[in-house]
Amino acid sequence: MCIPDRHELLPTVRDLVSAADEALLCVAFANQAGVHLLEGQLKRLSGGGRLLATTVFGSTTTAALHDAAGFGTRVRVFNAAWGTYHPKLYLARQGKGTRALVGSANLTSGLVRNVEVAALLTGPSDAPPLAQLWERGEALWTEGAAFAWEPTLEPLQSDVFDPDLWAWLRASVHEGMTVQTLAGDRPNRITQVRRHGLWVQTERSRQRAAGPQHIPAWMFNTAWDYLAAHGRLSNRTLLDDLNVHRSSAVCAILAQLPPVGVASRRPIVLTYDAAHTETQAAEQHGRYTAGGPG
Repeated sequence: MCIPDRHELLPTVRDLVSAADEALLCVAFANQAGVHLLEGQLKRLSGGGRLLATTVFGSTTTAALHDAAGFGTRVRVFNAAWGTYHPKLYLARQGKGTRALVGSANLTSGLVRNVEVAALLTGPSDAPPLAQLWERGEALWTEGAAFAWEPTLEPLQSDVFDPDLWAWLRASVHEGMTVQTLAGDRPNRITQVRRHGLWVQTERSRQRAAGPQHIPAWMFNTAWDYLAAHGRLSNRTLLDDLNVHRSSAVCAILAQLPPVGVASRRPIVLTYDAAHTETQAAEQHGRYTAGGPG
């Protein structure tokens, strides 16, 4: 058994899933940011992955379930009337071996920012603790309160901005504002600011008459959480490791926020200034969330 530290948690989950022939993820909450952190690993399973979450509290977005299903993952929802579904159990089998991560971490961007505790168990699949954990996961998967999720069951609900990030955005970014990319000084004109994302008109999309492009909130949330947890974030980390494919625009917009600095433009490296305290962010939140567009 090993206990990964906070910066080892995401690599541990990714390694557990990527090395598996089959994986069963039983978590209370899953959002788009968390699902996309495992995008490559879930796609590699080619249908061997399963995700069980709950939508009771609204923390699991239907867009996250839609994206997971699009990666080839079978998705079920556990909404019990008699209690709260609240596990955080990541199970994986490879050959005759099983690995299980048990702890406090949901499938969200908290995997890169939150202070979580988890224990990783590895051994033969018939070892009693691992066999019992797998049985428990299967029991949850087949529980009568669980049902197969279908995109047609309810409207797609996307991730919204982290509250503190939303407050900084409302204070620093506005519709009609043009933000230059950090490496090439290419213009990005912000046409809409909404709780679930920004719409940006680039020079290229303008020339093609393609209209503004949507950058979903989960991309900003992932970048923000990583930056706050590590203090630095490069464009390459955002693109290659965190699966944020609009990385240049995300970096350029985040660089407008007071807590964010630019350490380098080639390569792009952002920094986070911890001197901007949570109290200041809370004050901004109170000023700029009242009555803003949603």
